[in-house]
Amino acid sequence: MKIKIDFPEQVVFETELIVGIWHINYGNHMDNSAPLQLAHEGRLQWLKTLGLSEANIGNNTGTVMVDSAVNYLAEAFHGDKLRMQIAVEVESSISFRLYYRMIRISDNKPIAIVTTRMIGFDYARRRPAPLPKEFIEKINQILEEN
Repeated sequence: MKIKIDFPEQVVFETELIVGIWHINYGNHMDNSAPLQLAHEGRLQWLKTLGLSEANIGNNTGTVMVDSAVNYLAEAFHGDKLRMQIAVEVESSISFRLYYRMIRISDNKPIAIVTTRMIGFDYARRRPAPLPKEFIEKINQILEEN
């Protein structure tokens, strides 16, 4: 049974990324690990616009990915420019889910949809931590504004 990722309606961030040569496999198209690599880049860019990073989303709490899934929709090739859209959902006091939709700009063709579940993480103590209240409030504010 194929996993189907339903991308939420509300996009909170959009950026453009290019399929690099390091994303290409022996079949001369985007490798199966590339959507996760591109999602990582998109996530870093999104957090940066919020003044945050994966190492600190507030109160010295970082993030760790605990699961992911990818729907591969079409081939992408070296040099393709992709529009990445990101959506977010706060799931609990320690976790949030991000969704990433990658669309080839030249023909508006959907390439992949990715989801990642992130948890708050205390890197000093090497254990899960609650999401900072300010982070949750910032996400809720973004969702209300969009």
